[in-house]
Amino acid sequence: MIAFTLEAAARVYAQRTALAPTTLRLARGERIALLGPSGSGKSTLIALLAGSLRASAGTVHADARDLTTANGQTLRRHRRRCAIVPQGGALVPQLTVHGNALATRLARSSSWRTLATRLLPSRLPANARDRADVAARLADVDLAQRQDSLTNELSGGERQRVAIARALLDPADALLCDEPSAGLDPALAERVIALLAAHAAAHKATFIVATHWASITLPHVDRVIGLTDGQVVIDSPRSNITEADLAELYANTGELR
Repeated sequence: MIAFTLEAAARVYAQRTALAPTTLRLARGERIALLGPSGSGKSTLIALLAGSLRASAGTVHADARDLTTANGQTLRRHRRRCAIVPQGGALVPQLTVHGNALATRLARSSSWRTLATRLLPSRLPANARDRADVAARLADVDLAQRQDSLTNELSGGERQRVAIARALLDPADALLCDEPSAGLDPALAERVIALLAAHAAAHKATFIVATHWASITLPHVDRVIGLTDGQVVIDSPRSNITEADLAELYANTGELR
């Protein structure tokens, strides 16, 4: 499990503030939904926690590790502790679905195997355990028949499901998800959120999910953080969140589901 602490953490792009100075404490093993309209700062917050983006001001700590000043090796070590579902999947189009789903496991294994998989994906013998594990996770998201397909042949929703399967493949200390249900039909979206939440609970991982789909996500979290224009406007136990709170958060956007 990872505890995250933000102290006046902010992210600014040129003249645009993606995240205003924000102070938050996210406890080990917490299950948190990040809600808010597009452009509210949810993705920026996820990226700061994942160590894929540095704060422009303030600090972001993962346990005792300061991600704001960490060097590349320290950031890579942090990312290996996290399972990340980025918006859009962030897959390598030239690799197969199997290769992409296996990427995080390879990043945690020997450097020669990772390099060989990247440079010679068609010549590296498939590890039987890897293949079975990937097949099981792809089956969870209705993609078992696509294991050997090239990723650039997939639809957007299918690519998103590969990213979810990748996150489910192995235990992690934190599960950070940015719109994991985007592009999925309601039944599959609900199943995916339940799978991610169950995976986090089984491994006692901190679970943080950015989404518009409150109706399927809130039953699986304990805390809700709502953002508008880069600022935290809601930070409350899920049990205290009302329909009126959500309507106000998404007023005039039509994005709340």
